[in-house]
Amino acid sequence: MTYLSTPRFLLSTSSSPVLSGRAFLEIGSRQPLSGVDLDAYGSFRSKLQRWNAVSLEEAERIRSIWIPADSPLLMAEPLTSIGPVAIGNGLRPTVVIDQPDRRSRDDLPNQVASAIRLRQVLGEECRVAIAVRPYHPNGVRAHLSAIAGLRMQASEWDIDLALDLSKEVDWLWEAEASIYRMISSLQLVRIAITQGTLDGRFRASLTDRALSSCAELGFDGMISLVTPVPWWHWRNERTIEAFCRDATGRVVRKFTRVSSSGEYTTELSAPVEFE
Repeated sequence: MTYLSTPRFLLSTSSSPVLSGRAFLEIGSRQPLSGVDLDAYGSFRSKLQRWNAVSLEEAERIRSIWIPADSPLLMAEPLTSIGPVAIGNGLRPTVVIDQPDRRSRDDLPNQVASAIRLRQVLGEECRVAIAVRPYHPNGVRAHLSAIAGLRMQASEWDIDLALDLSKEVDWLWEAEASIYRMISSLQLVRIAITQGTLDGRFRASLTDRALSSCAELGFDGMISLVTPVPWWHWRNERTIEAFCRDATGRVVRKFTRVSSSGEYTTELSAPVEFE
């Protein structure tokens, strides 16, 4: 058995809109997880999770935080923290610049501009990444050219890319070609391993292909897990933790070569059952 690479795993706060921030941090501190991926800080969901009650010391387990490009939090001077995440404490969290809350045709340029500004302001005190999603309204070739251009721009400014496969999906997205173009700057992939619905099976197939490409190209960044728990398990910490253990096992097998043929044995679309 040969490990192609060894990514680290995070628990995404997208998994439950009502589980408290402290509960997320507790689950994220247990193996095989390396911490928490805080999504959409400043949204109504993050308020329900009561992140404002989490101290900076407790929040040291937050490894990445997604924040809109037009968030006022990014304009603070001096910028010593973003929500519960302290800047300059030696942990170097990743700040993912997501699409602006006020959507427009210039979403990506706004993300890039905010990421460059943040990189200049914070220097080496944290990592800065730009959120990318599998969506190409202008066609496959234009989309791949845009990804290649974004990766070159990110490399020039020492900025990372964060791929989100947990929300919007495009049936025509070229997973292998896209991963190949962004892999040198790709440091975070967020996935949702869903149940056996039509959308879930398609999403699992797309995620399978993306992770296979990541494994073959030696991706060793972070993988954020969005659990598919139904609403009656949103406060059930044991169920969410059990899912994370199962999901990490499947993904680790995706990054493991078990024979000379190079075949992978994991199946991300296997049904997930809940009591």
